[in-house]
Amino acid sequence: MRLLTPTEIWEGFNPVKDGTETSIISSRENDNIVTTEVFFTSEKTASGRVRVYAKISYDARWRDARPALLLLPSHDESRKFDDITSSLVKAGYVVCLCDYLGRPRENDAPHTTYPEEYAYAQAPECFSHLYHITTTGRETPWFQWAKVARRAITMISEMKYVDAARIGLMGVDIGAQIAWQTAGMDGRVRALVPINGGGYLWRRNTPRFPGGDNELPSDDEERAYSAGVGAETYAKFVSCPTYFIVSSNSAHTDVDRAGDILALVPAKAKVLLIVRGSASQISVSAFDSLIIWLRRNFAHDSAPVGMPEVFFRTDENNLYLHLKCKGDAEEIKAFRSAGEPVSFARNWSPLSEPQTVGSGEYVYRVPVGDPAELVVAFATVKNKDGVYSSSRVAGIIPSAAGVKAGAGRGAAARSRVIYSGDMGTGLFWVTTDDFFLDESVLSAQKGPFGITGVGTKKGTLVLCRTSHEPFSCDKNAVLQMDIFSEKAKTVTFTFVSYPDITRYSCRVNLAGGDFWQKIKLSASDCKSEEGRTLSRFEFCKQLLISDAEDVLFNNLVWI
Repeated sequence: MRLLTPTEIWEGFNPVKDGTETSIISSRENDNIVTTEVFFTSEKTASGRVRVYAKISYDARWRDARPALLLLPSHDESRKFDDITSSLVKAGYVVCLCDYLGRPRENDAPHTTYPEEYAYAQAPECFSHLYHITTTGRETPWFQWAKVARRAITMISEMKYVDAARIGLMGVDIGAQIAWQTAGMDGRVRALVPINGGGYLWRRNTPRFPGGDNELPSDDEERAYSAGVGAETYAKFVSCPTYFIVSSNSAHTDVDRAGDILALVPAKAKVLLIVRGSASQISVSAFDSLIIWLRRNFAHDSAPVGMPEVFFRTDENNLYLHLKCKGDAEEIKAFRSAGEPVSFARNWSPLSEPQTVGSGEYVYRVPVGDPAELVVAFATVKNKDGVYSSSRVAGIIPSAAGVKAGAGRGAAARSRVIYSGDMGTGLFWVTTDDFFLDESVLSAQKGPFGITGVGTKKGTLVLCRTSHEPFSCDKNAVLQMDIFSEKAKTVTFTFVSYPDITRYSCRVNLAGGDFWQKIKLSASDCKSEEGRTLSRFEFCKQLLISDAEDVLFNNLVWI
């Protein structure tokens, strides 16, 4: 294994030297949006060519060249990108959706193909090569994918309807990690929008808080990985405007480290936006903010948006969050979570209205349960232009700052009840395959006998298992609940373990009818894809309930 810097890894690579050999395989128009499917050559090797599949979308009515966004999608094949593509085109952008994974599809549908030398870059084999380096950063999927992205920029810059001086890069999950690398080494990228991908993959199973403020790679492999393919290293070379969007509960990036990577970006025009209550999607308000930001910042000489700053302070045995806004704020919100160092497994709660202590300065009182437990918080601000920006996540152990246990303060009350109808929607949230987050699908409704339950019209119900649930730690723990389904159907319960992020699932058949059906789940009912049985719920951080549209849940209790 040999450590190579980004400059050494990319030495000799010229993204515009060879022709792209672009060929159109289909073109169709729907509601004035033209979608053209193409193949182009990224690279020629001794055994063949890297032929990349992409879909380019634009408005048929355009008569002038438009700015373009290269979209590197998520590695999750269930995710859909039709909604974001059409929304971006309607906003005035050419969109190129680039298949870097090359995952084989049904009916021999078109996809990217890699020659034998680069087999490690093609899905599904690539997923076993994501987190380690055997020789150098050049022999990793990341380098091959970044080469594909840089060649895709060359390809779309040749299109007559693309303004080659205004090409931006948007990536999601793994696509976001690639976007950081590409923008760091390719000056043609004029705007960067990474979504749920922010480097530090060598620390992926280690929470940032508490005590992770000054993290450095601990061995040769971590150093080689971070230096060669780590997005945090390439961020130091990003000179274009950057809008980094992170879902608060993403398992693909650590929201606690989002501020760390953005701090490394030398560009003055940079923004962080945290979307609360989401694992992978962004809200419509976040998209609207992004479009406003793109219109103002699709260039290197853009005026920066001032990001808010937060920090904790203590006074008279109380904990406070201090918020400083740069410029006029039309809307401010702050959120906190306690007792959970693993960022994707947190329940985020809004803080009460703050006290104004100066121009653009606010102070929130932060509730403290057990002073020995971690408390984290962040704030989101909307400026007069309609752009949302968030602070980095701040963390503190209140007892370490002098906060002591007192009356009404101490370890969180222990309860066997996870959810009951009088909690409304409780701590549940919903995720779907769509790009945009639709919060309206989650609701609390009355079922048989006028009893209220929580349910969703679409997508998967998500509930984080908090550290305040000791009753789930016993090997014989059972999760009991009442379920109402008008029709017979099968619901899937999935428990996500940590730190290996393995999913253990079980299926429950609902009889259907005008009654509440009582079910009980034990750890031994749940198995991974490999057939391994979950040993106990204690190791799980999330519960996902899928195939449960129009089903109500009530009285979730540990017994």
